[in-house]
Amino acid sequence: IYNECQGEDIVEEIILNNENQGYKMAVLCVNDMVAIKLLNLFRIRGLRVPDDVGIMGFDNIDMLDVIIPKINSVDCHIRNIGRTAVDILISKINGEENLKDVVLDYSFTEGDTL
Repeated sequence: IYNECQGEDIVEEIILNNENQGYKMAVLCVNDMVAIKLLNLFRIRGLRVPDDVGIMGFDNIDMLDVIIPKINSVDCHIRNIGRTAVDILISKINGEENLKDVVLDYSFTEGDTL
């Protein structure tokens, strides 16, 4: 989901799918703050994470260390993104024309929500 405003709609959809389809769903959130808010919405509605539904965050913020259950997250190594962006900007400023596409590493941070 992209923002917390979509959270209630997602919760309703998951409740319907769990009742009607019989399979577990998981939600990939655009960032960890949205994942935390969704975790709370699931708790309020009586859904158990990870038993009933899975959650995956994105950006691996430090706050995840104090959230129970620990949310699985993708660590996009934001400092490396910033450093690479600055290097590309400096290259452009210096007149380089043929800059190559950049693919940056990421890693999966284990948690207890999938």
